[in-house]
Amino acid sequence: MRYILLFGVVYALLVLEAVLLRVVRVDLLAPGLAQAVVVYVALSRRGSAPAHAMFALAIGYLCDVLSGSPRGLHAFVLVALAMLGRLVARRVYIEGFVAEALAALGGSATSAMLIGAVAFVLPEAAPAIPWSPLPAQLIATALVGPPIFAMGRRLDARLGLGAVRTMKIR
Repeated sequence: MRYILLFGVVYALLVLEAVLLRVVRVDLLAPGLAQAVVVYVALSRRGSAPAHAMFALAIGYLCDVLSGSPRGLHAFVLVALAMLGRLVARRVYIEGFVAEALAALGGSATSAMLIGAVAFVLPEAAPAIPWSPLPAQLIATALVGPPIFAMGRRLDARLGLGAVRTMKIR
């Protein structure tokens, strides 16, 4: 139920983001909402690795369809991001505005590096990837990360899922 609700929220956020970017015409400040949600799910340590991978695959395919990027690009990148997040979640618990912003920034930067690696291996995917607004997008994702984490925690609390803690980084 958690993944279905999160998928609905991400879908609504991506559609809202597309509409706002079309109206405002500021493509430069488009945050990585999908990356922030996948990072939250991976770092929350709830669920299994296959469940996280399937959730990231669904979100990535949705991003591919809505953005017009080569099919499978975001799906691959977000699954890899979810698995890397699972590795980090074994050792670290993220808490606080700065730590959540840094986690979202790190997830967005990692996904940008993975997209770059895919573009290096598959040159036909390179023209579809805009590189110029990357620094602004990383900052926008860092600013959107803490509200995404708060929304995820609120959703988990409504579903009756308790917090899992190992180590705090502030």
